[in-house]
Amino acid sequence: MKALPGALLLLACPVLAQVPVRVAPLSALTQPQRQDAPARVVNEQQPLLAARISGEVIRVLVRVGDRVAQGELLLELDCQDQQLSHRQQAAALEQLQARHPLLARRLSRARALHGQNNLSEEALDQRRSELAVLNADIKAGRAALARAELDAERCRIAAPFDAIILERLSATGTLVQAGTPLFRLQQEQGAELSVLLAPARVARITEAERLWFEFAGQVYPVRLRRVVGHINAGRTQELRLGFTQHSPLTGATGILVWQAAEPLLPANLLVRRGDRLGVMVLEQERARFVPLPDAIEGQASAIALPAATRVIIEGQFTVVDGDPVRVEDSRDDTTPAH
Repeated sequence: MKALPGALLLLACPVLAQVPVRVAPLSALTQPQRQDAPARVVNEQQPLLAARISGEVIRVLVRVGDRVAQGELLLELDCQDQQLSHRQQAAALEQLQARHPLLARRLSRARALHGQNNLSEEALDQRRSELAVLNADIKAGRAALARAELDAERCRIAAPFDAIILERLSATGTLVQAGTPLFRLQQEQGAELSVLLAPARVARITEAERLWFEFAGQVYPVRLRRVVGHINAGRTQELRLGFTQHSPLTGATGILVWQAAEPLLPANLLVRRGDRLGVMVLEQERARFVPLPDAIEGQASAIALPAATRVIIEGQFTVVDGDPVRVEDSRDDTTPAH
């Protein structure tokens, strides 16, 4: 009879009933997280090619839209003055060099006479000075000749790199001065992708597994080159991305797409507990609520849990955190739910 109170106590505290649920691995429920933003192909390698000397344009060999290779001749200036100057400098240098053997012999004889005490130190210094002045004149003559050669070469305007002719700013018969623009070029290899994003989205794109640009039905793989460390008036940051293979035409406007590292959980699996949204998972035969801080009602949410996590897909709205559950069925396939 003494055991009766204990038995009555057990009857007064019934065992919590296990709630029947169905579960599935997280890997079978998530889908890749695809995000996108407007983007534009830009190319800042568009220099103005200008004349380096004054002269009359006598020949233009290219037109707007032409593709040119590095070193290809684009335009020629009348080079008669430069060629004449080159010949004059060459002749002047030749005269100076012709005097060198004579002065060198004079200095040699002066040294010999000075060694025999037949020539004063002052006379020897005079011979040394004459040869030193001549050597300096020869150096100056060589520099003047090099300048004349450079001016003659500048009569021929060549492409500094592989490029497209965007503008032709001169014509045959035009008299141009040094610094006059002749062409606007666009370097073929300078295209980049520019995109403006809110700072919160910038953090996600830097962790993206894949990035690509979509334009006119084509896909162009890209990689992040730089996040510009400045927030502009629109409260966005600019990102610059380089093309890893071929690139579209400069000025093309399309969509930058990226696949985030974290997958998305469908919105129908989200549950609310208090003021938080999250997901119910199974741990040691009990339901556990995992909050998702960035979740938004009615939208798929990023989730950073192990792929093998067992998610409650039926009964998740009934159970609460800590409830014992009984798994009646489970999904083991890997087809993501939509």
